[in-house]
Amino acid sequence: MELLIQISIGFVEALKLLLIQPFYYIGILFVIFQYRRQIYLERKLFHTKLHSLLNETWKTIGWGIVGGFVCSLLLIFIGVSISFDVLILIWVISLILILFQVRFLCFSYSVGILGILHVLVVSFPFFESLKSTWILKTLIEINIPSLLSLVAILHLLEAFLYYMNGTKSSTPLFIKGKRGKIVGGYHFQGFWPVPLFLLIPTTSSGIVLPWNPILSNDIVTSGWMMIAFPVVIGFSEMTRVKLPMHKVKWSVKWLTVYSIVLLVLAFVSHFWSIFTFSAVLFCILFHEGIVYYSKKQEFNQPPIYVHDERGLFILGILPNSSAEKMGIKVGEIIHKVNGLEVYTKEDLHQAIRVNSAYCKLEILNFEGESKFVKGALFSGEHHHLGLILAPDEQAMYYLELNEKPIWAYIKMKLSGILGVDPSSKKNIQI
Repeated sequence: MELLIQISIGFVEALKLLLIQPFYYIGILFVIFQYRRQIYLERKLFHTKLHSLLNETWKTIGWGIVGGFVCSLLLIFIGVSISFDVLILIWVISLILILFQVRFLCFSYSVGILGILHVLVVSFPFFESLKSTWILKTLIEINIPSLLSLVAILHLLEAFLYYMNGTKSSTPLFIKGKRGKIVGGYHFQGFWPVPLFLLIPTTSSGIVLPWNPILSNDIVTSGWMMIAFPVVIGFSEMTRVKLPMHKVKWSVKWLTVYSIVLLVLAFVSHFWSIFTFSAVLFCILFHEGIVYYSKKQEFNQPPIYVHDERGLFILGILPNSSAEKMGIKVGEIIHKVNGLEVYTKEDLHQAIRVNSAYCKLEILNFEGESKFVKGALFSGEHHHLGLILAPDEQAMYYLELNEKPIWAYIKMKLSGILGVDPSSKKNIQI
C-alpha cells in the first residue's frame, strides 16, 4: 500500500511537469499538422475528405495516453532508467535529424547515434581528458540497455497501433509510376504523442521498489523519482503493389520482429557489455533495412491499382456512401453495372443512369470470382456511388513522392506553391 501511494505521488508530480512542458504539446501540434496535410491531399485529389481532423486528433491523443500508460508500466517493471540529461540529448539529436527527413524523428536513429558515441567515448583514451565536460560525462554514463529497451517497447506499441489503425487511417493516392504513367496507391500514416513516465535514480529519498529492476541492478541509489518523457511514435509509408491489409500485415510483422530481437539484445548487452556495439548497430541498421526492403518491393513489383480488361479497379470507398453500404471493398473490380460492361468512368456514369433509382453491380473479388451487389439510389448522392476509382489519363492531380526535410514542408506551406502550371497536370509533393 505504501508503494502504491509513493508511485501515485510520483506520477502526479511527473504529470504536473508534463503539462507545463512544451514538448508534449509540440507533439500534438506535429500530429495535427500531419493530419491537416493528409486531409488537404484528399480534398485536392478527390474533391472530398475521407477523414475528420477532429476525430483523428482525439483518437490519436487517446491511443497515445493508453499506450503510454502500458509502456510506462513495462519500462518501470524491467527497470529502464534514463537520466534527464540523456533525454535532452535524445530530443536534440531527433530535432537535428528531422531537418534531413521526417522519418528520422524515430528514436531508433537518435538512440543508435547516442549508442555509437557512447562506445567511441568509452573505448578511446583520447576522450579521457575531456570527460569532465557535460556532454562527454553524459555520454559515458548512458545506460545503453535501457535506451535499447525503450526503443524496443515503443516499436512494439507502434506495431500494435499500426495493426489497429493502419487501414483505417490510410489514404488512396494518385502517384506517378516508374514509366511516367499515373497509377493508384495508398499512403499509410499514423502518429501518436505518447507520454511516458520513467524512473531516474536519486540520492535523496524517493520511491523504494520492493524488487530489483533488471536493467538497473548495478545502480547505487537510495530511491527513485518519476519523470515524464513525451515522445512521438508513428509510421508513414506508401504502397502501389499491395492491398492495404496486406501492406499493414507485412509492416506489423517486421516491426514486431525488430522489437523482440532488439529487446533480447538489450538484455544480452546488459549482462555481456561486449555485445553493446552489435546491439546499437542492429537498432539502426535493421530498422533502416525494413525501410529499404519495403522500397525495393515497391520498385521491383508492378502496380496493382490500375484498370485492366476486366473492368474498373476500386481504389477507395467514401465513408457512408452507397458503395460502402453495398459491401464493396477496396481492391475489387467493377465488371458490370446494370448489365453493362464498364471500362471507363464515362461507362460507369452512363450505366448508373440506366436506372436512376436502383443499381445492380457485378463485382470481381480478390480471387477473381463474381459477386453481385445491389442497392437503392437517392438524390444528392455521389455520382459514382461513392467509389474512388484508380486514375486514368484524365487525372488532374498526382503525388510526387520525394522524402523531404521538415523545413521544406514549412517552406512549401508558407509560399503556397502547389505544383506546376494550372493548365497542365499538377503534382503535389509529399
